[in-house]
Amino acid sequence: MIDNAAYVKGLIGQWADGTLSEEGQAELQLARHLYSEEEWLRMEADAFCELGDARQGDRQRDWRAAFERVRRGERKARGRALAGKAASVLGAAALLLLVIWWGGRMLPSRPQPTDLGNNCPVWASDEEIPGSEFAATIWWGDSISITVDRSSRGRLGVIRNLEIWRDADGSLALLPRGNPIPADTAGTPAIRVATHPYQQCLVRLPDGTEIRLNASSVLEYPLWNLDRDTTFLRLGGQALVRLEEKEKSRKTKVKLIVETPNAQLQMGTGTYTVLAERGETRAVLLEGRAVMFSRPGDERQEMFIPGDDITMKTVRTKDGAIKTETAVSCIEEKEALGWTRMKRTYRNTSVREFVADMSRWYGFKVENMNCVPEGLNITATVCYRAPVTEVYAQLSAADVFMLEKDGMISFCGPQIDPLQPSLPVPMPDERGLLAFSEMGPGCCGNRH
Repeated sequence: MIDNAAYVKGLIGQWADGTLSEEGQAELQLARHLYSEEEWLRMEADAFCELGDARQGDRQRDWRAAFERVRRGERKARGRALAGKAASVLGAAALLLLVIWWGGRMLPSRPQPTDLGNNCPVWASDEEIPGSEFAATIWWGDSISITVDRSSRGRLGVIRNLEIWRDADGSLALLPRGNPIPADTAGTPAIRVATHPYQQCLVRLPDGTEIRLNASSVLEYPLWNLDRDTTFLRLGGQALVRLEEKEKSRKTKVKLIVETPNAQLQMGTGTYTVLAERGETRAVLLEGRAVMFSRPGDERQEMFIPGDDITMKTVRTKDGAIKTETAVSCIEEKEALGWTRMKRTYRNTSVREFVADMSRWYGFKVENMNCVPEGLNITATVCYRAPVTEVYAQLSAADVFMLEKDGMISFCGPQIDPLQPSLPVPMPDERGLLAFSEMGPGCCGNRH
């Protein structure tokens, strides 16, 4: 009925006359939302005119006073109702604050989630982690190793035809020997540079290629690269790869091939980041051009626009066949290089990506990433020196719960307090936060 203008006019007339029932008042309130301000004013005027015509036999009556009187009464009633609701809300809030205060006094104290950026020292900025903090372990075979920490300087050792140097900028340089000797490239064909939790390292190869490794990463450099025009590398983990062209030529040749567990990246000159995990490789082009191939050879993607983001994932179909799924997108350079900074900023980032980054840096293992809540995002600023408990606090603040299970962090089981982790995470000693760790020989492992 309230969609009938004549019926609504009748309600307005009863309301102005003070004879509208409670049911009519409810109908009038609903009808007010169905019409525009102009339509409502016109219906009010028509209703008062009709009231005047109906009372021609009576003394002329001015309905404006009645109209205003009804409005005042309505405002007073509404004010009393709002005051009552406000008093109820304030009373409940006061009771809740009292309960929280009393609970805080009676329950044992527990650490509160904090802004992870506050733990950074004054000198920490959005710049890259300085080379003076770089550290790694160099492996040759299964038993020979060289530990590189903050105190390492100059020539660190010789492995067959290569000299290992720690330069003044903190990088590791692999330099060919001036007087080469016969090298055993068949028995133990590659040098491995491994970073551990809390560590990063920049490796400069003989051809000028620079590989910046993130924590928990391994780079393999075969010795027979010294006799070839194209450098071949194997990578597990995360790295920033940079190759500058020494001589300009019309046709760019492939100068660098990086192999991951399920893909291969080829480049003549340029810069890109790569994340290589078991069954999945993701690369982001920053400069130049590069090509990514899947290891079975069923996929090929060319990257030539800065920000091109390619992910290749190896999956098994229901019938047991192996195939590659490819995702193509585009991201900003700052986001792609976030892991190289002293302060890592996450803005509306998926919790899965956050957990993966933190597990790589801090070294804790995740039982099953599929159990990490999908579709849930997190915003945080993480200082590279923040303790792992603050990462757990940030996850708790985002309503993400985890537990320790069989020596791993699990998101699959019942909820426990993540602010009290029982899984020990190694921390560097007095020689430098990023410069020391213990490792056994078997631990290496949208387009525009």
